[in-house]
Amino acid sequence: MNGFTDEELCVKAKNGDKDAVRVLIERYKGFVIKVAREHFLTDGDFDDLYQEGMIGLFTSIYGFSGKSSFKNYCLKSVKNSVYSAIRKSNADKNKPLKDYVSLSGYSDDDGATDNNDMVVSEDEPLSDFLEDEKLEELKAEIREILSDNEYTILSLYLDGLSYAEMGERIGKSVKSVDNAIQRIRKKIKQRILSR
Repeated sequence: MNGFTDEELCVKAKNGDKDAVRVLIERYKGFVIKVAREHFLTDGDFDDLYQEGMIGLFTSIYGFSGKSSFKNYCLKSVKNSVYSAIRKSNADKNKPLKDYVSLSGYSDDDGATDNNDMVVSEDEPLSDFLEDEKLEELKAEIREILSDNEYTILSLYLDGLSYAEMGERIGKSVKSVDNAIQRIRKKIKQRILSR
């Protein structure tokens, strides 16, 4: 599988090849870690941003349409997922996740500075990704691993509602919504890592 290009692996993944998905995740997992390390959430942790980045990576595999290189598309999707999580964390009741600091240009253990040398193309808007029919396959796979309540909360979360707004809609406390979001992240992370 390692001899295939990213674009070829995407085609294979969309046709149900689990090994192709695993190879793409392995190829880009390091970038997800890099993006997650570049940001700091007060009272949050690296795992939260890492999970969001992995969701972006996973969804980019099925959402790739070939209008740009997969690398650029994937990198943009990962960054968008992380930035979206940061924006959402700034909503109403998410005070512990309110402040973040970009750590771009951090130094690796060997002292080499990483100044984000990967360039992401802006020619493919996120809306193109959302319109892709393969997103439905991803939703179905996620639907399988979540309870009805968790799936409802995930849908509201992806619609950009704050924890308080989600709680009002489903008749649950903010703490209950937060607990559900944590379970959802854990389940999706386990599913991605088990592929």
